[in-house]
Amino acid sequence: MTVQQIETATVVGTITAGGAGNATVIITARDLSTSPETVSVAVANNDTADQVAAKIRAALVYDATIAGVFLVSGATDKVILTRHVAAANDSTLNISINNGTCSGL
Repeated sequence: MTVQQIETATVVGTITAGGAGNATVIITARDLSTSPETVSVAVANNDTADQVAAKIRAALVYDATIAGVFLVSGATDKVILTRHVAAANDSTLNISINNGTCSGL
């Protein structure tokens, strides 16, 4: 069965008062030529989960590799990837959001 697969990640945490830096977002997917694709996203002191998620969504939209395979969307603290075309289920599809050089996530 083929579907336009959707993967959702929820940002958890708030960047600490002195925790500005870069969050690390890793997208793993069968059809990404660079999988896993790592994107560094600048975050500021005291950014909430909603603010971090908005910054991640913006960064992913402008990553040509990710945008070529997925529509990036979401609201509040959610980051959502939806495949542009239907395909067999990709059991490797994953969005990982971690502290890179920031702290609080």
